[in-house]
Amino acid sequence: MEHNVTVFFDESGKIDKHVSLMCGLSLPTDFYTTGKINALNEKLKTDPNYKLHFTDLGSNDYKNHEEAVSVISNYYRSVRINIVSFIKIQHINEEKRRYKNIVDKMIYSKIPERVLYGLLRDYGSFSDIKARLYIEDSGLYRDFQLDKNIKEQLNTHSIYRNSHFWVEKAKLKAKNEEIGIEIVDTILGMVRNIIENRPVTFKDGFPKDKNLWRKKKFIMNMINKYPNFYQLLVNIKYFELTGHSSLEQKNIATYLDLFTSKFELELAAQK
Repeated sequence: MEHNVTVFFDESGKIDKHVSLMCGLSLPTDFYTTGKINALNEKLKTDPNYKLHFTDLGSNDYKNHEEAVSVISNYYRSVRINIVSFIKIQHINEEKRRYKNIVDKMIYSKIPERVLYGLLRDYGSFSDIKARLYIEDSGLYRDFQLDKNIKEQLNTHSIYRNSHFWVEKAKLKAKNEEIGIEIVDTILGMVRNIIENRPVTFKDGFPKDKNLWRKKKFIMNMINKYPNFYQLLVNIKYFELTGHSSLEQKNIATYLDLFTSKFELELAAQK
Protein backbone atom coordinates (compact mmCIF):
# COMPACT_ATOMS: atom_id res chain seq x y z
CA MET A 1 0.00 0.00 0.00
CA GLU A 2 1.28 3.45 -0.91
CA HIS A 3 1.75 6.08 1.80
CA ASN A 4 2.83 9.70 1.38
CA VAL A 5 5.08 11.39 3.91
CA THR A 6 6.45 14.91 4.14
CA VAL A 7 9.98 15.30 5.46
CA PHE A 8 11.78 18.39 6.76
CA PHE A 9 15.48 19.01 7.38
CA ASP A 10 17.31 21.80 9.17
CA GLU A 11 20.38 22.34 11.30
CA SER A 12 21.31 24.38 14.35
CA GLY A 13 24.80 25.74 14.84
CA LYS A 14 27.78 25.56 12.57
CA ILE A 15 30.30 22.77 12.56
CA ASP A 16 32.92 24.71 14.52
CA LYS A 17 30.59 25.35 17.48
CA HIS A 18 30.57 23.21 20.60
CA VAL A 19 27.28 21.50 19.74
CA SER A 20 25.99 21.38 16.17
CA LEU A 21 22.74 19.59 15.40
CA MET A 22 21.13 18.25 12.24
CA CYS A 23 17.50 17.17 12.35
CA GLY A 24 15.06 15.37 10.11
CA LEU A 25 11.33 15.17 10.85
CA SER A 26 8.74 13.18 8.92
CA LEU A 27 4.99 12.84 9.24
CA PRO A 28 2.15 11.58 7.04
CA THR A 29 1.32 14.12 4.36
CA ASP A 30 -2.40 13.88 5.16
CA PHE A 31 -1.66 15.21 8.66
CA TYR A 32 0.47 18.04 7.29
CA THR A 33 -1.99 19.24 4.67
CA THR A 34 -5.17 19.15 6.77
CA GLY A 35 -6.39 20.24 10.18
CA LYS A 36 -4.48 22.40 12.63
CA ILE A 37 -1.05 21.95 11.05
CA ASN A 38 -2.35 23.15 7.70
CA ALA A 39 -4.05 26.10 9.41
CA LEU A 40 -0.73 27.08 10.99
CA ASN A 41 0.98 26.73 7.62
CA GLU A 42 -1.50 29.09 6.01
CA LYS A 43 -1.11 31.54 8.87
CA LEU A 44 2.68 31.49 8.48
CA LYS A 45 2.40 32.28 4.78
CA THR A 46 -0.23 35.02 5.04
CA ASP A 47 0.35 36.76 8.38
CA PRO A 48 3.57 38.85 8.34
CA ASN A 49 3.42 39.15 12.13
CA TYR A 50 3.43 35.39 12.69
CA LYS A 51 7.04 34.37 13.30
CA LEU A 52 8.88 31.52 14.98
CA HIS A 53 12.41 32.46 16.05
CA PHE A 54 13.46 30.33 19.00
CA THR A 55 16.94 31.86 19.08
CA ASP A 56 15.44 35.12 20.32
CA LEU A 57 12.39 33.78 22.12
CA GLY A 58 10.37 36.76 23.29
CA SER A 59 7.03 37.27 24.95
CA ASN A 60 5.44 38.30 21.65
CA ASP A 61 6.04 34.95 19.92
CA TYR A 62 5.93 32.74 23.03
CA LYS A 63 2.36 31.71 22.23
CA ASN A 64 3.26 31.02 18.61
CA HIS A 65 5.91 28.52 19.65
CA GLU A 66 3.62 26.93 22.22
CA GLU A 67 0.84 26.51 19.67
CA ALA A 68 3.09 25.07 16.96
CA VAL A 69 4.88 22.61 19.24
CA SER A 70 1.69 21.47 20.98
CA VAL A 71 -0.01 20.84 17.62
CA ILE A 72 2.82 18.70 16.26
CA SER A 73 3.01 16.87 19.60
CA ASN A 74 -0.55 15.64 19.13
CA TYR A 75 0.79 13.44 16.32
CA TYR A 76 3.70 12.00 18.31
CA ARG A 77 2.73 8.44 17.37
CA SER A 78 3.16 9.24 13.67
CA VAL A 79 5.95 11.83 13.76
CA ARG A 80 9.50 10.55 13.34
CA ILE A 81 12.47 12.67 14.39
CA ASN A 82 16.16 11.91 13.93
CA ILE A 83 18.84 14.21 15.34
CA VAL A 84 22.60 13.94 14.93
CA SER A 85 24.86 16.08 17.10
CA PHE A 86 28.52 16.92 16.61
CA ILE A 87 30.30 17.01 19.94
CA LYS A 88 33.72 18.67 20.17
CA ILE A 89 35.09 17.24 16.92
CA GLN A 90 38.42 18.99 17.26
CA HIS A 91 40.10 16.83 14.66
CA ILE A 92 37.73 18.19 12.03
CA ASN A 93 38.08 21.74 13.29
CA GLU A 94 41.86 21.61 12.96
CA GLU A 95 41.70 20.23 9.44
CA LYS A 96 39.04 22.75 8.53
CA ARG A 97 41.50 25.60 8.91
CA ARG A 98 43.39 24.22 5.92
CA TYR A 99 40.71 22.34 3.98
CA LYS A 100 37.49 24.18 4.77
CA ASN A 101 35.70 23.42 1.50
CA ILE A 102 36.66 19.75 1.55
CA VAL A 103 35.48 19.26 5.13
CA ASP A 104 32.22 21.13 4.50
CA LYS A 105 31.60 19.00 1.44
CA MET A 106 32.23 15.86 3.47
CA ILE A 107 29.85 17.00 6.21
CA TYR A 108 27.01 17.95 3.88
CA SER A 109 27.41 14.95 1.60
CA LYS A 110 27.32 12.42 4.46
CA ILE A 111 25.46 13.57 7.57
CA PRO A 112 22.15 14.83 6.10
CA GLU A 113 21.81 11.59 4.13
CA ARG A 114 22.30 9.52 7.28
CA VAL A 115 19.80 11.63 9.21
CA LEU A 116 17.13 11.30 6.53
CA TYR A 117 17.76 7.70 5.52
CA GLY A 118 17.07 6.70 9.11
CA LEU A 119 13.62 8.27 8.87
CA LEU A 120 12.63 6.37 5.74
CA ARG A 121 14.27 2.97 5.85
CA ASP A 122 12.33 1.09 8.54
CA TYR A 123 8.94 0.84 6.88
CA GLY A 124 7.76 -2.72 6.27
CA SER A 125 7.62 -4.71 3.05
CA PHE A 126 3.92 -3.99 2.57
CA SER A 127 4.32 -0.19 2.70
CA ASP A 128 5.53 1.84 -0.27
CA ILE A 129 6.58 5.27 0.97
CA LYS A 130 6.53 8.30 -1.31
CA ALA A 131 8.39 11.21 0.28
CA ARG A 132 8.61 14.92 -0.35
CA LEU A 133 11.57 16.63 1.29
CA TYR A 134 11.81 20.30 2.24
CA ILE A 135 15.05 21.91 3.43
CA GLU A 136 15.47 25.44 4.74
CA ASP A 137 17.25 27.44 2.06
CA SER A 138 20.75 28.77 2.63
CA GLY A 139 23.67 29.86 0.51
CA LEU A 140 25.72 26.91 1.73
CA TYR A 141 23.01 24.42 0.75
CA ARG A 142 22.72 26.02 -2.69
CA ASP A 143 26.48 25.82 -3.16
CA PHE A 144 26.42 22.08 -2.44
CA GLN A 145 23.11 21.53 -4.27
CA LEU A 146 21.94 19.75 -1.16
CA ASP A 147 18.38 19.24 -2.38
CA LYS A 148 19.44 17.60 -5.64
CA ASN A 149 22.23 15.51 -4.12
CA ILE A 150 20.30 14.27 -1.10
CA LYS A 151 17.41 13.12 -3.30
CA GLU A 152 19.83 11.21 -5.52
CA GLN A 153 21.64 9.67 -2.54
CA LEU A 154 18.47 8.52 -0.80
CA ASN A 155 16.95 7.02 -3.93
CA THR A 156 20.23 5.27 -4.74
CA HIS A 157 20.21 3.72 -1.26
CA SER A 158 16.59 2.69 -1.71
CA ILE A 159 17.39 0.85 -4.94
CA TYR A 160 20.61 -0.71 -3.68
CA ARG A 161 19.12 -1.94 -0.40
CA ASN A 162 15.69 -2.75 -1.78
CA SER A 163 14.05 -0.33 0.65
CA HIS A 164 10.40 0.59 0.32
CA PHE A 165 10.65 4.35 -0.11
CA TRP A 166 11.19 6.85 -2.90
CA VAL A 167 11.90 10.58 -2.67
CA GLU A 168 9.70 12.19 -5.30
CA LYS A 169 10.79 15.75 -4.67
CA ALA A 170 13.44 17.61 -2.68
CA LYS A 171 13.32 21.37 -2.54
CA LEU A 172 14.97 24.27 -0.73
CA LYS A 173 12.43 26.51 0.95
CA ALA A 174 12.88 30.09 2.12
CA LYS A 175 12.26 31.11 5.72
CA ASN A 176 8.57 31.22 6.67
CA GLU A 177 7.41 29.17 3.67
CA GLU A 178 6.77 25.87 5.48
CA ILE A 179 5.59 25.52 9.07
CA GLY A 180 7.26 22.10 9.17
CA ILE A 181 10.69 23.69 8.78
CA GLU A 182 9.89 26.29 11.45
CA ILE A 183 8.77 23.54 13.84
CA VAL A 184 12.03 21.66 13.21
CA ASP A 185 13.93 24.87 13.98
CA THR A 186 12.05 25.22 17.28
CA ILE A 187 12.58 21.58 18.24
CA LEU A 188 16.29 21.92 17.45
CA GLY A 189 16.50 24.99 19.67
CA MET A 190 14.81 23.19 22.53
CA VAL A 191 16.94 20.06 22.17
CA ARG A 192 20.10 22.18 22.02
CA ASN A 193 19.18 23.82 25.33
CA ILE A 194 18.38 20.44 26.89
CA ILE A 195 21.69 18.93 25.78
CA GLU A 196 23.91 21.89 26.63
CA ASN A 197 22.03 22.45 29.91
CA ARG A 198 23.79 25.74 30.56
CA PRO A 199 23.41 27.09 34.09
CA VAL A 200 21.43 30.20 34.97
CA THR A 201 22.55 32.38 37.86
CA PHE A 202 20.51 35.02 39.64
CA LYS A 203 21.08 38.36 41.30
CA ASP A 204 18.35 39.65 43.60
CA GLY A 205 15.99 37.09 42.10
CA PHE A 206 16.59 38.17 38.49
CA PRO A 207 18.39 35.94 35.95
CA LYS A 208 21.65 37.28 34.56
CA ASP A 209 20.83 35.68 31.20
CA LYS A 210 17.16 36.51 30.66
CA ASN A 211 16.91 34.89 27.23
CA LEU A 212 18.36 31.59 28.43
CA TRP A 213 16.07 31.53 31.47
CA ARG A 214 13.05 32.30 29.28
CA LYS A 215 13.91 29.36 27.03
CA LYS A 216 14.38 26.97 29.93
CA LYS A 217 11.06 28.02 31.45
CA PHE A 218 9.38 27.58 28.08
CA ILE A 219 10.72 24.04 27.73
CA MET A 220 9.64 23.08 31.23
CA ASN A 221 6.21 24.63 30.69
CA MET A 222 5.75 22.54 27.56
CA ILE A 223 6.83 19.37 29.36
CA ASN A 224 4.54 19.98 32.32
CA LYS A 225 1.56 21.27 30.35
CA TYR A 226 1.58 18.90 27.38
CA PRO A 227 2.24 15.19 28.10
CA ASN A 228 2.31 14.53 24.36
CA PHE A 229 5.27 16.88 24.01
CA TYR A 230 7.30 14.89 26.51
CA GLN A 231 6.43 11.75 24.56
CA LEU A 232 7.51 13.45 21.34
CA LEU A 233 10.88 14.29 22.91
CA VAL A 234 11.62 10.83 24.28
CA ASN A 235 10.67 9.29 20.93
CA ILE A 236 13.48 11.22 19.21
CA LYS A 237 16.23 9.01 17.83
CA TYR A 238 19.28 10.92 18.96
CA PHE A 239 22.84 10.19 17.82
CA GLU A 240 26.23 11.69 18.62
CA LEU A 241 29.09 11.77 16.15
CA THR A 242 32.21 10.60 17.93
CA GLY A 243 35.82 11.47 17.21
CA HIS A 244 36.06 8.20 15.28
CA SER A 245 33.41 9.41 12.81
CA SER A 246 30.88 6.83 13.97
CA LEU A 247 27.35 7.51 15.17
CA GLU A 248 26.40 6.39 18.66
CA GLN A 249 22.75 6.36 19.65
CA LYS A 250 22.06 7.95 23.03
CA ASN A 251 18.98 8.02 25.22
CA ILE A 252 17.71 11.59 25.13
CA ALA A 253 15.64 10.90 28.26
CA THR A 254 18.91 10.95 30.21
CA TYR A 255 19.57 14.51 29.06
CA LEU A 256 15.98 15.41 29.94
CA ASP A 257 16.43 14.10 33.48
CA LEU A 258 19.55 16.21 33.97
CA PHE A 259 17.85 19.26 32.48
CA THR A 260 14.75 19.05 34.67
CA SER A 261 16.82 18.42 37.81
CA LYS A 262 18.98 21.48 37.22
CA PHE A 263 15.92 23.59 36.42
CA GLU A 264 14.27 22.71 39.73
CA LEU A 265 17.42 23.73 41.59
CA GLU A 266 17.61 27.00 39.66
CA LEU A 267 13.94 27.69 40.28
CA ALA A 268 14.50 27.24 44.01
CA ALA A 269 17.56 29.51 43.88
CA GLN A 270 15.52 32.28 42.26
CA LYS A 271 13.10 32.48 45.18
